Amino acid sequence: MQIVHKYSGLLIIFVAWAFLLLPFLFHRKKYLTISHMGLSNKYSAYINFGVVLSGILQVIFSNFLHQRISNDILSIGPYLLGGGGAFFVLAGFLNRKQTFRIHSLLIKIYSACTIAGSIFVSFYFGKTLLVISIVLLLGSLYLYFRKKYWASEIWTILFFSLWTISLYILIL
Repeated sequence: MQIVHKYSGLLIIFVAWAFLLLPFLFHRKKYLTISHMGLSNKYSAYINFGVVLSGILQVIFSNFLHQRISNDILSIGPYLLGGGGAFFVLAGFLNRKQTFRIHSLLIKIYSACTIAGSIFVSFYFGKTLLVISIVLLLGSLYLYFRKKYWASEIWTILFFSLWTISLYILIL
């Protein structure tokens, strides 16, 4: 369990790419967003499993970061990341046609918590991470307000992956 705790951030990347990003990219023409792909009978179990597992790993990852951050003010970052992960888990369970509006709201809360958490954590670990977090924030806002929801989902996965890898390079 210690290894899962220590490398949970890297496991998030693997799960997000294997269960969310790559399946969507292979079927991009058929589905509007990863969330819409999760509604299909053919892919829903696979996509929703990836969402739930990614969320659980993000909660574990936030605990790992919380143990490394000694600054009281900046320790809110791991809490935000963990909260984002918890909202992501809920979104994975509520990805049905009847609850799709709730799912969409949970995904927005997940994104906001994850981006805000990454910014707080970045203040503790350095400028490189902060730049990546700000680019993640600005890119996500730009794509969201341009109503490029599919691109916003992909952007978030790609930049959170880059941020996580950069963080591991700094702390390991």
